Amino acid sequence: MDARGFVRRADRFQRRHPAVAFPYAVVKHFGEDSAGNLAATMAYYGFFSLFPLLLVLVTGAALVLRDDPQLQQRLLDSALAQFPIVGEDIRENVGRIEASGLALAIGIVTSIWAGLGGIRSAQYAMETVWDVPYVRRPSTPKAIARAFVMLAAFGVFILGAAVLASVAGGVGLTVLGVLAWVGSVLLNIALFLVLYRVLTTAHVSWSDVLPGGLVAGIGWTALLALGGWIIGNRLEGASNTYGFFAVVIGLLAWLHLGSQLTIVGAEVNVVRRNRLWPRALDADDMTEADRRTLRRFAKQETRREDEIVSVHFENEGRGAAGSAAGATPDGDATMRAGVPNGSRSTGPAGPPPWAEQKRSLGDIIRSVVDGATALMRKEIELAKIELAEAVAARGKGIGMMAAAGVFGLFALGFAAAAGSAALERVVPDWAAHLIVAAVFVLLALVLFLVGRAAMRATPVAPEKTQATIRDDVRLVKERIGR
Repeated sequence: MDARGFVRRADRFQRRHPAVAFPYAVVKHFGEDSAGNLAATMAYYGFFSLFPLLLVLVTGAALVLRDDPQLQQRLLDSALAQFPIVGEDIRENVGRIEASGLALAIGIVTSIWAGLGGIRSAQYAMETVWDVPYVRRPSTPKAIARAFVMLAAFGVFILGAAVLASVAGGVGLTVLGVLAWVGSVLLNIALFLVLYRVLTTAHVSWSDVLPGGLVAGIGWTALLALGGWIIGNRLEGASNTYGFFAVVIGLLAWLHLGSQLTIVGAEVNVVRRNRLWPRALDADDMTEADRRTLRRFAKQETRREDEIVSVHFENEGRGAAGSAAGATPDGDATMRAGVPNGSRSTGPAGPPPWAEQKRSLGDIIRSVVDGATALMRKEIELAKIELAEAVAARGKGIGMMAAAGVFGLFALGFAAAAGSAALERVVPDWAAHLIVAAVFVLLALVLFLVGRAAMRATPVAPEKTQATIRDDVRLVKERIGR
């Protein structure tokens, strides 16, 4: 049997067995998305985001938990436990922001901003994996707001991991220790569920992202268990050659592994949600899942609201006997099958063109009036829908701007309290008020920009209805003119 025959037999086998077809579809979609490059980008930006975020973590823990140094250490240990072996070297070199007052607040806000690079790159990867058209991807304010939500989720994850690590370390190999380990697995799964749900604008539910969350959460727990062996082998040869830079190599390798696992979980969600399996091994015998996938890839390139991307396949729509209508590359339906050189069929397909001349003038006028009445009803319905959408968008924008005003008032209150505390006592306690005020100012700015964008996105006037009415009037005039 030649190689082509073997491929065809393997293709038929995997199409009949979902247990084989689904993983193959995930792997193929991973390659088509250039997910290796996406993972490399996530690892690159994650590397530069890690140290500013650790700086914020250490500084924030020192400010909030100044009376509990043991809890401070557990928080840092929980964060660095995600990086086997190299976490010890990072701990020795990470410090905190040594400043007070306004300089401390500016340093923390700047570090958080620098730390958002890794999350923003993960956002881009999730939008690409879900084939979200560029025109539908979030604006910068919305993307930053989503990144802050994900950053808050990471903070909760670190706190939960610190608590579970404390429990497991205190009880050892007991029932409570096993429960703490199971809790850490569930915490990993919950983190990936939030990541897959928040970092994409695709319309997905929690059930849509659950399979990928299970794969990534359990896989990440396994990677942590095997991390010492994996990274240790990579560092064993690099340490003698590169010295301290071996830590950088190990950290980048670990971030790349985590990024690839994250994208694999997202690919599982995409393939399952959109039924993108079975995929063809034989490129000349595409499946319907292949066509759906290629359509999604093409429509992802849509960059304008008035741009329409339509995908057709040369052999799509032909019947079994070769008599069905096909489609030309630019989408015009023609009777191609069974007709030489793609010419149109000349057989009788309906009444002759002169049959309509026998209709009376009254029938023609009655037909035009009935058609115009039906068109007007449709236009009124379309206008109602457009106005409802415009009012909803404006209401959402007004609500967000009102929330921005509330947060602005909070910011003024905390800023005033911080100023009075600074003048009265001149101690680091008042820095907490400035930090809270800075957070509220940032939230107010994000909500204001998002609200303004929502108000500008949808015009109040029913422009689509007006355009279709003009077209209808023109068509009626042409009809009467005949």
